[in-house]
Amino acid sequence: MGKMSLANCLFIISLFITLSLAILGWDWVRDFSASVDPMLADVDQGGTTNFTVTVYSGLLYHKDVSLRAEYEPYIDVCFSPKILKHGDKPVSMVRISAEKEAPLGEHLISIVSNGADGKEHICKFTLNVSGSTPTPAETPNPKITIIYPSNMVHRHENITGTAKNIPKESHMWVVVYPHIKNRYYPMGEVEHPNGEWVCFATIGSPDKNEVGARFDIIVILADNQKTQEKLEKDRDSLRNDNDWGGASDIPGGAKEFTRVTVTRV
Repeated sequence: MGKMSLANCLFIISLFITLSLAILGWDWVRDFSASVDPMLADVDQGGTTNFTVTVYSGLLYHKDVSLRAEYEPYIDVCFSPKILKHGDKPVSMVRISAEKEAPLGEHLISIVSNGADGKEHICKFTLNVSGSTPTPAETPNPKITIIYPSNMVHRHENITGTAKNIPKESHMWVVVYPHIKNRYYPMGEVEHPNGEWVCFATIGSPDKNEVGARFDIIVILADNQKTQEKLEKDRDSLRNDNDWGGASDIPGGAKEFTRVTVTRV
C-alpha cells in the first residue's frame, strides 16, 4: 500500500476542521469560556477561603480576559491576577472573605469574565457563611504575694500582701505551718482578695518553748465547696477548742500559691 500523498493529508485535515466547525460552530473557536473550582465553599464569619477561575480560549480567540465579581454586602472578592493576558497561564486565584457581620447562610457570587472584544461569560460560586466559633478568653493566672511578715513574728500578727486575678469562685486562705510539728493550721479566709489584703493569724501555741521556732506562712486557693468546708472546720476547731492537732496536709482541691518562712519572737 503506497504512502498517502500530501494532498490527501491536507484534505483529511481540512475535512476534520470542517466537520468540527460544523458540529461546534464557528462561535466556539472565536470565543472563550470560564469555570470556577471548587464551585462552593464554607467559611466562618470573619473567615476567608480561596478558589480558582480558569479561562479556556477557542482556537481563534486571542484576546485578554478581565475578571470581576458581583456579590452582596459584607463579602469581599480579590482576584490574582485580575486580567488574564493571552498567552499567559489562564488561571486566576480568587480570595473571598466574609466579614464578621456577614449574614449567615448561602451567598451566590457571580464571577464575570469580560473579553477585550466585549464578549462576556458568567459562572457562579456559592459561599456558605456559618457562625464563627469565639476564641475562649485566656484566663490570667492568679498572682499572690506576702508583704508582711518576712522575717520575725510575734504570736499574733496581721498578715498582709497583694493579690490579683483571683477567680470569683475561689477562696483564698492563710495557713500556718510550724516546722516543729509538720502540721497545717488554717487561720482564715481573706475577704475581697483582689488588691491589698490582710488576714489575722495566730502563729503557734502559747508555749514559750516555741520562741525561736520557725514557721511557714502559706497562702492557698480553695476551688470547691468541700475544700472550703474542711478549711472552715479546721479553723473553727482551733478558735473554739484550742485544738492544736492541725492537719497532716493541705486539703485536696486547694492549691498553694506562695509561702514565707519566719521566726517566732
